[in-house]
Amino acid sequence: MSSTHSRIAVLIPFFVTLLCGCAAQQSLTLIGLAGQAAIKGAQYMVPSSSSNTVHFGAAIPPEVCIEFNPDTQVPDFIPALQAELKERGVKSRVLDRGTVNNECKVWVRYLAVIAWGIPSTDDHYRPYLSNASLYMVEANGRLMSASHFEIHWPIGLGQWASTRKKLSPVVYSLLTGFKSS
Repeated sequence: MSSTHSRIAVLIPFFVTLLCGCAAQQSLTLIGLAGQAAIKGAQYMVPSSSSNTVHFGAAIPPEVCIEFNPDTQVPDFIPALQAELKERGVKSRVLDRGTVNNECKVWVRYLAVIAWGIPSTDDHYRPYLSNASLYMVEANGRLMSASHFEIHWPIGLGQWASTRKKLSPVVYSLLTGFKSS
């Protein structure tokens, strides 16, 4: 065997190892990127769930009055809440806090908290609904039911889902006392 052939024979295993190493590195990189994409996608898609639900057996009311909470800085909270109530056959109207209305037999009160973060599809901070509590009370103030939503920490799955998607299971639990499936 010539010296050129022997040099090539020595270099072939080196190049094969190098190529396999690069391919393995690329595979690991692709797997890592796929995992990151799955987590980022889950920030939008993971369904939320209700928690800490208390329900005292009241029937679903045909209509509720929503007490506007000026301390809640979630701009689409009221429209999302009303859409979910309507989806379940409950009419609603929004009244200012402290309004006396003898026609309102059932009230929905709420608290909501926003947090700030950078979504995977953007490079600027944006607010998102991080938790919310809903309370259904009779006109005399007696609690009928309550339910809560909170982001799944520590990785924040579902944090960039819409406010309505986050509120859906909470409204269901508030009205029925059951967890949505």
